[in-house]
Amino acid sequence: MKPKLVCKPEVLDRCGVAYVTLWGWMQQGKFPRSRVVGREIFWVESEIDQWILSRPIAPLKGDKVKQRTKQRA
Repeated sequence: MKPKLVCKPEVLDRCGVAYVTLWGWMQQGKFPRSRVVGREIFWVESEIDQWILSRPIAPLKGDKVKQRTKQRA
């Protein structure tokens, strides 16, 4: 299966942060690195999906058991 690439505006929309934040996360190894195609940058969609799914689950009001969450990378 051919990997799907997503452009910067779509990644920013999906993650809800500014590019400067993503750039910092990429430098720190906390976010998937972008790929250069021609003169543009793209991300592999499956890597972005995996990153989103790895985020901690928000607790709900009234939760009796504290959920163990992964430390953010």
